[in-house]
Order: sequence, then C-alpha cells, then structure tokens
Amino acid sequence: MTICCPCRHRDGPIAEGIESSSDQDDRGGVKRTWDESFPADVEMDARTIFDAKMAILRAVGKPEAPQREPEQKAEPSPAADSGAHGSTLAQAADVRASGAEAPKSEPTQPTTASETDAKPSVAPTPSPSGPAKTNQSQTPAKKARTTPALRMNINSAVDRAYEVKSFAHISMADVAALEGIGKAKGDILNRLGVRTVRDLGHWKFYRIAKALVRLSALEERHGRRPGTVCNANRALDREHEGKELGSIVRLPPSALEGLGRRVDAEFRSLGVTSISDLGTWKFARWAEAITEMAKHEEKLS
Repeated sequence: MTICCPCRHRDGPIAEGIESSSDQDDRGGVKRTWDESFPADVEMDARTIFDAKMAILRAVGKPEAPQREPEQKAEPSPAADSGAHGSTLAQAADVRASGAEAPKSEPTQPTTASETDAKPSVAPTPSPSGPAKTNQSQTPAKKARTTPALRMNINSAVDRAYEVKSFAHISMADVAALEGIGKAKGDILNRLGVRTVRDLGHWKFYRIAKALVRLSALEERHGRRPGTVCNANRALDREHEGKELGSIVRLPPSALEGLGRRVDAEFRSLGVTSISDLGTWKFARWAEAITEMAKHEEKLS
C-alpha cells in the first residue's frame, strides 16, 4: 500500500515507511520509530502534522480517529512552529518507549445555533456586596426645612399687644392697632370707610394721592405739548381736571372725586391738609407695607 505523505516531502522517508507498513503492526515485525519515519528537519504546520499522524496510524493498523478538519487558527510564527514540532516529536518518542498508543486529540464538536438556543440561560449571580449601582443619578430626598432664629420686628409701628403677631394677623386687626392712631383717629377713619389696617393700606384715596405725588415729581412745568392726552379726570373733581400735577397735589383732599368738602375738617384732625399729605401719610404707608408682606409670610406654629 502506498500512501502519499501530505507534507511537501512526497518522496521522503515517511512515504517509504508507510509503503512497507505490512510488517509494522503490533502483532509482529520491527516497527519503524517516529524519528525514522519523520525526520526532524521537516517544517510543518498543524494540519500537516495531523494528517501525518493519521497516515501512520492507518499504516500500523490502529483505529482511525474521526476525520475532522482542524480549526483554522492564525498563522503561527516560525518560532511557534518549531516549538510545536519539537514538542510533538518528544511526545511521540515517550509514547513509543512505553509501548502505549499515541494520544489522540478529541475533536471539538461545533456548537450549532439550535443547541445554543436549547441551553437554559443562567441568571447572573448577584454580587455579595449588594445590587449593582446604576449610572442614573439618584435625586437625594429633600431635607426638612428648618427655620432659623428670626430677629425682625415692627415694634415702632404697632401697639405693644401686636408686637409678637404676624403680618397677616396685624393686617386684619383694627386700624387702631397702628402705633399713634388711637381710638379718636380710629373713629374718624371708620367714618371714612377705613376699619382695618388692610383697609387703610388699600384705601383708594390714599393710593390715588400717592400716585399723583409720585407723578408730580416727573412733570415738566408748562411742558404739555399739543396733542398730549394723559389726564386724571376720573380721580379729580371737574373744576380741577385742567390743572398741572404740581398744582393738584397742593389741593385739599376734598379735590379728589368722591370726597366732599366736609371731610377736610376730619382730615385735619388726622394731620392731613392736602393731597400731598394724604399720599405720603405715614400710617397709610405702614398699613400698605404690612398688607403686602402678609402675602409673602410663612405660617409658623
């Protein structure tokens, strides 16, 4: 039987050894050693070695290993081929000396897609240190708001009984809660329709007078141009509609639309003799500020 050597040395000693393989079995005859059948100077890759070993096993009558193409690997470097070749020769020599069969590599069976799908999935083992942290930023819980020690007060504007009260409480109190109003002035304001601190802060005659005073500071005397249409006719009596702002603020409170001449005497009792006095009256300004701050106050227990 003649078997061609799969390596490039087709006429070399391996082929000659295989041709005379009829007397090279385990039942008798002289077996040719690996070194005699496989010269050390032959350079081969992994496939060549595999085919050569299979040819020798068939020649000596050993059962053949399953035919399978070796896996394609990256081309080894010359140094790696030399090391693998020497290791294979040494292994074959040890097996030959002990009289045992040459070890046969179990071919790796490829895994098909169906087998992969059939395998049960294994849940990942949780880390002993606890659940894995995520990259999502965790919003910290909002801390309870603590109120610092408060130091504000309006003691100079209210009676002693209201010094510890809130802005909201003071704004709904009688107008006499303001320091300096007293019962007599409180009664006058009650007759004018003002009963609480909030009423005084929102009193329309005070607000009109305040606006007129502020605008009068922006007026240019005798500077009204033809075609100008701004006016305060709905806030003033008809006889005062054509006057300049500087002149209007010097008029008595009764010049405002809705107040009769009889109230001028009562305003004099309050210390108010003109629209300018009413627009800058300190009690009205206090009441206005307290009422505004009551909107922005936090309720404390």
